[in-house]
Amino acid sequence: GAKAFNQPIGNWDTSKVAYMV
Repeated sequence: GAKAFNQPIGNWDTSKVAYMV
């Protein structure tokens, strides 16, 4: 999913690091 820098933002994928900024 849309996630960046492994930060738990809302309901994004927290397991993804800079996957889709």
